[in-house]
Amino acid sequence: DHITLADKPHFELWGGEPFLYWKTLKPLVEKLHEKFPVATFSVITNGSLFTDEIIDWIVKYDVRISISHDGPGQPTRGPDPFDDPEKKKMIMKLINKRANTKNADGEMESKLSFNSMVHKHNDSRGDIAKWFLNKVGMIMIGEGGTVDAYDEGGKNMSWSTPEEHIGYRKKAINEIISYKTRAFNIQQQKIDNFLMSLHSQRPASMLNQKCGMDEPNTIAMDLNGNVTTCQNVTASSSNTAGVSHKIGNIAGGDEELANIKINAGTHWSDRKDCAECPVLQVCQGSCLFLAPDSDYWDISCNNAFSDNVVWLAAALYQLTQGKLLYRIEGPQNNLSEDRINIFGFESLENANSN
Repeated sequence: DHITLADKPHFELWGGEPFLYWKTLKPLVEKLHEKFPVATFSVITNGSLFTDEIIDWIVKYDVRISISHDGPGQPTRGPDPFDDPEKKKMIMKLINKRANTKNADGEMESKLSFNSMVHKHNDSRGDIAKWFLNKVGMIMIGEGGTVDAYDEGGKNMSWSTPEEHIGYRKKAINEIISYKTRAFNIQQQKIDNFLMSLHSQRPASMLNQKCGMDEPNTIAMDLNGNVTTCQNVTASSSNTAGVSHKIGNIAGGDEELANIKINAGTHWSDRKDCAECPVLQVCQGSCLFLAPDSDYWDISCNNAFSDNVVWLAAALYQLTQGKLLYRIEGPQNNLSEDRINIFGFESLENANSN
């Protein structure tokens, strides 16, 4: 009641684990649906708490579901619901109801996906796709990007040497050009986004941050109305530089919202290295809230570069009908050698033979 929303708002509900708070989540969505009948809803979940009641409710309110699961790398994330027969049964029931359903235009689409992250201990999109194919059949895989080092856990999942980064890039590009990664939404999103940037001659000044939290029509808030940097943080937390993630409260209405600014984040346009980076158009600046010059930022930037230079190479491979990018040179050439010779080839002949 305090703020004005778009004609068709979208509400994305996060936890922890959202369905752990079923007694709060259920009436919240139902009240929002009553107030905004054309609104859409999505929930990010670990998939461990589905019941017949919850599944029926998901169908009734047309809630899109994304299950966070890393396929063969799930042990590094947490318990695997597929190891529990009852939890697996509920997931399969939800897949049968939501993986292929009609949208508002009567067309068939998937309203369920598995979100998988790629990292040092789970570095093969091909293996992830194969795992899901064997476990549940053909299914859409969302996310699919590399981890950001928000904390020590993310740091430990990150590649730490040039050799490790180059090894990942070689594996990733080979899987893409061998058609092993087509189940991942990120593949066409990244390639199409880069090709569209060429077609439209999109200047960097038109580029949003990767997460989209710099868009004026997007906010993250908790159940107390506190507006935060993004959904991954709480109002009581701070970034690595000690700046609070709480940036306002919706109780102040539209007037206060108009003056809200993200204080605990650094937009890519304010990071010198981002503005000069050859993969900016596909990376879009990695994580917003990591403080500049922090170890976590440096590690996250390295992860993001290694992944997005592969998508750049894949887009150019498609555009040139089979020619592989292997070196990046230019006037900004303050890049380290492993960011110039991106796949570690010793010579052009070596590149042609691989």
